[in-house]
Amino acid sequence: MPEIWKDIKEYEDHYEVSSLGHIRTKERRVPCKGDNKTRLIKAKIRKTFPNKKGYLIVTLSKQNVLKTFTVHQLVGQAFIPGFIQGMELNHKDGKPGNPAAANLEISDPSHNQLHAVRTGLSPKQGISKYRNVSYVRHPRAKSRWAASIRHDGKSSYGWKTFMIEEDAAKYVDYLLDSIGDTSRTRNFSSFP
Repeated sequence: MPEIWKDIKEYEDHYEVSSLGHIRTKERRVPCKGDNKTRLIKAKIRKTFPNKKGYLIVTLSKQNVLKTFTVHQLVGQAFIPGFIQGMELNHKDGKPGNPAAANLEISDPSHNQLHAVRTGLSPKQGISKYRNVSYVRHPRAKSRWAASIRHDGKSSYGWKTFMIEEDAAKYVDYLLDSIGDTSRTRNFSSFP
């Protein structure tokens, strides 16, 4: 699909956004300070940078005022019918660094969060993705992941805590191997 360029709303004379998520300055003449001359600003692709959450951001300037935007919001505003700046957008592939219009869909907060959990981008808070591993919520707990299995009438046989979730999952596999249980599914194929 060819790259399509459209003006950025409220920055029509200065910047454009593309269907692939690129931002560029528009070629234009601007007055020089102190005299009646003008200088040419050539069209140029702007650099984008990931923010803390991985979304690409860009800073735009108009009348000496700088403002930072997420690129996917600018793409949504230009290419998604019915989109209004500030609405939630879902990245279909789960990659916040891919702001292409074909990868975006209008969403609501609950759908966006559910999509993140289903794709494994954001595990459900306090719930492990591994069997028999749970999150320790106590504020003074040093280790955040607990591992245990049901065995011999006990609901928390071999209970132990770990700093890393994967270590807790490996310990669960170890417990199952140590009691000779071959019927329950392991978190990993074998314990190292």
